[in-house]
Amino acid sequence: MDRVPRRRGLAGAGLWVGVVAGAACSSEREVVSAPQGPAASPGGSMVPATTRELPPAHVATPAGEPEPAVKSGESAPATKGSIDPRAVPAGTPAAIARVFQRLPVAIHDGPPLGSIGASGIHVDKIWLGRSYEKDGCADETASFSLARDSQVNVCFRAVHSREEESVEVEWIKDGAPFRRRAVNIPDIHAYRSRAYLVLRGEYVGVWQARVLAPGDVVLASVEFTVTP
Repeated sequence: MDRVPRRRGLAGAGLWVGVVAGAACSSEREVVSAPQGPAASPGGSMVPATTRELPPAHVATPAGEPEPAVKSGESAPATKGSIDPRAVPAGTPAAIARVFQRLPVAIHDGPPLGSIGASGIHVDKIWLGRSYEKDGCADETASFSLARDSQVNVCFRAVHSREEESVEVEWIKDGAPFRRRAVNIPDIHAYRSRAYLVLRGEYVGVWQARVLAPGDVVLASVEFTVTP
């Protein structure tokens, strides 16, 4: 099992909404490769993606078998019907597209779900759950009930250029901005984070959770409902 340094989780800010940083990428180590071109590492050596884990109170020790290695200068193995993880979304400015396409590719990387930030940061996975476990949001659903559920958890996986930066998670209720909180993304290839909304009686309605890069660039969004 790989040893990973401990990193203090983010303290939740605000009365009813908090943000907790999750384990990087997944519970398994990821191996990244440089994009195709002359910048390949000597001898085709593998470059592991750095990982972080929360204190034991939040995340258990990662487990699982290492994933197949991807050599430098190669793309991650494609599966039938897969989409190029460095496919540029329509409407992306040329300068941002160039930064994005220079990012290395890891086994778990997928294409951006929304727009791409100026640094190349993007989100390739977002999901909801009634609870949170070491691998992310659990008991997945998009329908929450005050009678049954105590909070809404939203998890997302951000990929970027290994320079520390931040994004925001914005909660929107019935089409109107409700609240937003900053989430720190450390200097590693991919990082999984969580935000949560503690449910109250007045929260019945149609909701959306959005992950925003600086400049309110929407990296990903997901909708859900809250019923009595």
